[in-house]
Amino acid sequence: MPGFRPGKAPMGIINKMYRPSVLVDEVNKLISDSLFKYIEDNSLKILGSPLPSVDQEQIDFDTQEDFTFYFDIAFAPEINVVVDKSVAVTNYEIEPDDEMIQKYIKETQTRLGTTTEPETSEIDDYLFGTFAQLDDEGKVLENGISNSCTIAINTIVSKTIQKKLVGVKVGDVIAFNPYKAVKDETEAAAMLNVSKDVIKDLKSEFNYTVEKITRRALAEINEDFFSKVYPQSNIHSLAEFEDRIRTDAKTSFSADTDKRFFNDCVDSIMNANQFQLPDEFMKRWILSSNRSEKDPKKVLTPEKLETQYDEYSKGIKWEILEALIESKFELKVSMDDIREHLLFLFTQGKNEPEIVDSAKMFVDKFMNEEKNKEQLKNIYDHLMESKFISFFKNNLNVEYKTVTYSEFVKILYGQSK
Repeated sequence: MPGFRPGKAPMGIINKMYRPSVLVDEVNKLISDSLFKYIEDNSLKILGSPLPSVDQEQIDFDTQEDFTFYFDIAFAPEINVVVDKSVAVTNYEIEPDDEMIQKYIKETQTRLGTTTEPETSEIDDYLFGTFAQLDDEGKVLENGISNSCTIAINTIVSKTIQKKLVGVKVGDVIAFNPYKAVKDETEAAAMLNVSKDVIKDLKSEFNYTVEKITRRALAEINEDFFSKVYPQSNIHSLAEFEDRIRTDAKTSFSADTDKRFFNDCVDSIMNANQFQLPDEFMKRWILSSNRSEKDPKKVLTPEKLETQYDEYSKGIKWEILEALIESKFELKVSMDDIREHLLFLFTQGKNEPEIVDSAKMFVDKFMNEEKNKEQLKNIYDHLMESKFISFFKNNLNVEYKTVTYSEFVKILYGQSK
């Protein structure tokens, strides 16, 4: 210490300068360790974590030798969770309709087709040209906005402007407002290579000079076409091709329908297992858990919490029920499950020794690297949700209902039941 020889600083001065802060740190550590050890040793099932009591007496670390601390805790409710045939849930299955199948076939024909440059444009063609801003008199504005871009005619929202772009030839000039054409600020800004702020106040018309017309000629539907889309399959007819598309579509839709099914199961199980949370304690705990947020805009205030508490409460209740279901029905995901999942992803189900050995080395390395912990946690959550979905399908009263994709979208956004 300045002013004293090493080892000669008076203990009284050292105590005065350092004792309070050291004492506070040590007492807090002792309290935390002892409190959580007591909870663990006594197998207390609590919600959140202990909070300093609102009735805590003032502590004077400068003068007191003995300290008494009070904490509030909330015990998890005792629930004999009900997950059986008394819980009814609808599981939607999407059946691709003919319109969807034909749309996919045409899009694929377009993608695999050839590009031509016709003399006159049609609705499905692409135009390449240059925009030039006009003044109030319809003349090209000096130093005005100018930009070259490609326009897909069938994406133009305004039918009036779309009609103007059909039947044009190279060299033709069409006047229109890009924002009115697409009715989207981001897209219009990209067409003119300006910011969205400029688009908001832009009332000008623009000349669009057509410099090129391109058309995708549809690929012919034959066995060569089938093999390009599905190289490993022996498809010989349009009917077989449509069946394969339908099968693949069902598989791709299953992720959406499973997600909806899982969420509906959560709601139904919560309705069948209702219980009350200690709301005032939970609000205090939620607020204390959000105090470390550095961004002022993201800080959760008591006022915000009041409007969002129902959502928080639902999440906490489901975590309680989820843990009880996992324990009661022994739903588990092991590290071996995660390893097998990763191996399948990296081998794509192939059993060639070289591929399998290489994948095993990669997966072992991946699972042991600290930087991948978050990704492994996401995989764990995905696999656990899959286990829950399978469990629900086998144990709840599930009504299977077939719908079209458009019907499912309406159900998803609450437009129909």
